[in-house]
Amino acid sequence: SAIAWAWRQVGFVVTLTGLDRDAYAAALQTGDFMFAVVSVNLGLDPDLYPFLASSQVRTDGSNVAGVQSADLDALLAAARQPGTLEERTVRYRALQAFVNQQSIVLPLYFADQSVVVSASVEGVAVRQVADPGERYWDVLTWRLADGR
Repeated sequence: SAIAWAWRQVGFVVTLTGLDRDAYAAALQTGDFMFAVVSVNLGLDPDLYPFLASSQVRTDGSNVAGVQSADLDALLAAARQPGTLEERTVRYRALQAFVNQQSIVLPLYFADQSVVVSASVEGVAVRQVADPGERYWDVLTWRLADGR
C-alpha cells in the first residue's frame, strides 16, 4: 500500500491486486502483470544472473520480467566470474550502471538488520549475514564474561 501511495504521488494510476501465493506465482511465470513487487534475497554475493539473464526467461527460470539483452547477458556473466575484490567491483559497477540506465529493475529497499549484544557476552563474531537466521550461527561459542 505504501508503494502504491508513493507511485500515485508521482502521477501513476495504481490498482493494487492482492493474490494468494499460487496465483501470484502463476502471474509471475506467465508475465500477467505490468509491475510486480518481489522480495529477493541475493545473499552476500549480489549475483543478478538468475533474475536477469536471457536464459532464465524460460518457464522455470527466475527472469519473470522477461528481460532479454545480449549486452546485459555479457555483463551478468562477467560479474559472476571469480577474481579479486577490485576486479569484481569494476565488473559489478558496469553491470549496475547498465541496469540503472535501462531501468530494468527498481530496488525499493535493502534490509539492514542490527543485533545488539551486551558487553558481558564474549565470543560474538561481527560479520555480514545473508539471512537473518544466520546471525546466531555461532551462539554456542558465546560466553558470559564472568566465565559462566
